[in-house]
Amino acid sequence: MIANPLDAGTNTLANVIPNPPNGANFYAWTGSGFNIATFFFGAWDQPNLALAPGQGGFLLTDTTFTNTFAGSVLQGNLTNALTNGYSLVSSKAPVSGTPDSLNLTPALGNGDNIYKWNFGTQSYDIYTLFFGSYSPSTPTFNVGESFFTLTAAPGSWTTNFVVQ
Repeated sequence: MIANPLDAGTNTLANVIPNPPNGANFYAWTGSGFNIATFFFGAWDQPNLALAPGQGGFLLTDTTFTNTFAGSVLQGNLTNALTNGYSLVSSKAPVSGTPDSLNLTPALGNGDNIYKWNFGTQSYDIYTLFFGSYSPSTPTFNVGESFFTLTAAPGSWTTNFVVQ
């Protein structure tokens, strides 16, 4: 699961992931399923599909490649909306950390879940918030990593980020 950590101005697949391997697929969450874009012969079939900071998606390829994100660091009060049910999100700031250090925990309620993709097991590691603590452990997110939240009520994930 990937995320775009920088604002490129035009945060479309064609702009932020311009040269993946032929046959690469990008899966963007719609709230009830996925929009799927495929890269063939040097172009995405849905080049305007968005991957803006704070969003995320799955990128599936049959070969390893390097993608370099370019753009500006978003600053100030950065807010992600969490819907009732599943939201596919990422930090809008290019930082790594825990839900507490990224100020995600206040947006979640007791019993809400975080689903983090585990590449090694090809399944989700699920973390549940119980009375301010995560079970079975506290997840850590990397820069450029997205994840699902599953919430009983909508919320707002707000982080104040300023480059010194």
